[in-house]
Amino acid sequence: MGISRQAGFPYEYLIVAALCLINFGPVSFCLSCAGIFYTPVAADIGTSPATLSYFLAAFSISMILVLTPFGKLFNRIDCRIIMTASIATLAACFVGLSFVQADWQFLALAFVMGFGLTSCVYLAPPILVNRWFSKRSGFFIGIIMAFTGVGGMLWATVGGALIANIGWRATYLVFALLTCLFGLPCTLFVLKDRPAVVGRVPYGYDPDAEDSASYELEGVDASTARKSASFIALLAFSLVISLNVYVYGMIPSFVATLPASGDFPLLGAIASSCAMAASVVAKILWGGLGEKNILATVVAACACAIGGLVLFAIAPAQWPLICVAAIAYGMIYGEQTVFCPIVTRQFYGMRSYGELYSTVSTVICIGVIASSFIGGTIVNVAGSYLAMFAFIGAALVVACLLLVLARKLQAR
Repeated sequence: MGISRQAGFPYEYLIVAALCLINFGPVSFCLSCAGIFYTPVAADIGTSPATLSYFLAAFSISMILVLTPFGKLFNRIDCRIIMTASIATLAACFVGLSFVQADWQFLALAFVMGFGLTSCVYLAPPILVNRWFSKRSGFFIGIIMAFTGVGGMLWATVGGALIANIGWRATYLVFALLTCLFGLPCTLFVLKDRPAVVGRVPYGYDPDAEDSASYELEGVDASTARKSASFIALLAFSLVISLNVYVYGMIPSFVATLPASGDFPLLGAIASSCAMAASVVAKILWGGLGEKNILATVVAACACAIGGLVLFAIAPAQWPLICVAAIAYGMIYGEQTVFCPIVTRQFYGMRSYGELYSTVSTVICIGVIASSFIGGTIVNVAGSYLAMFAFIGAALVVACLLLVLARKLQAR
């Protein structure tokens, strides 16, 4: 006899709400607010902002090192333990950052911060959402990821105001406190490993199935999947599509070189905000559409971005078109965190989802780091942002082709 959905409050929505709060607060403090500290910290401790900008690379390296083992932990340890430890690590790092006296201390703490970010950014949202939702998981992952952008737009402004009024050391302590206030109630009291813990089955689960546990047994085991050609193609897709993130960080610098910026000094900041706002909307839009047709969704996102890159190149004197270009590019910015979880689940099911997606996430991190070195090198060697735009546009085309290849190989 099948298990039907039990009456009562739909607890799965609390899972989504908790993950949204974690991304809105702690994750945004780390990812979206890092840059606001570089200049004041550098001036205080006697180093350069450029040196402190390796902050993002430092925590990305530690994330690469622990993504795979942490992915396995989600199948063996209560998620509340993992996530509580992650939030505590982030809060402790913020406290430590308030006391730094040298650049190496700043970067060392960034490295440690990566251990806390790993579960919050790459693992908990896709793993827990896919356990709690057998349908519409992509849509809800998109919503959760969108809150990182929403938080970034708010907290970067708030953080900048705090630094101006109470100093950067006190601001780090405020972020530590807010990390605990946003994160710990969610990890201690709301997050649950699986629907069965609260007497429910996954949202959208077929009640005619033998039992709800069978949902997580469907699919391919990790060892078989990793040996398949389709998984190699999926990893290549994840790597190449992640290269697009470099463009976002360079929008202000690129816009500053355009004739339009002379008449509109804030154009660079406005264009960046346009791209971020588009990214927030796109995560929700593409997450919902990707569940129905992931290939068409990825192609649509890449087409929007390529159109934006072309507009950047041909409309240097027209500020409205620059904003339109930023919006179009924003439709791909950071979307690998929505596309790749959907593809991984559609290809390989839930049997070894945590282990497989942790490997995919590792490759995404590598792609993000590589994008900085490759994009920066192209700009420096070519002496033009246009060459970098051309490279990113070509990479997006290649990413679409790799996904087509992966799907064909998987269908065999």
